[in-house]
Amino acid sequence: MQRSEVIFGALQRLRADRSFAWVGLALCYVNAGRADDGARLLERHADFVVAEERPEMHAFRALALQLAGRGSERRRALAAAGSHPLARRMAGDAASPAAEHDTSLPPPMGTSPEP
Repeated sequence: MQRSEVIFGALQRLRADRSFAWVGLALCYVNAGRADDGARLLERHADFVVAEERPEMHAFRALALQLAGRGSERRRALAAAGSHPLARRMAGDAASPAAEHDTSLPPPMGTSPEP
């Protein structure tokens, strides 16, 4: 975890207005069993990234909140994420054309992948 913090911290200093370094560090927290910390990080910095990348921050925050067991906050984060592909998949919007063809994302939560 310490190494990840150093790497993503350097990226954040270089490009604090971009989402990739914040999302990367948040996912490291999630993988380390610290989903609450990941959600807080994304919440604190979402307003400071460029506008077109804010939905991505909210979508990954929704994922962290879900893993932290904070369902009502997750729903608000998904709403803030709008039509971001991850948010649509998490919301179970399999009817959207983009979701039907996007194989890069896991199936919606609570469903099983097709064989």
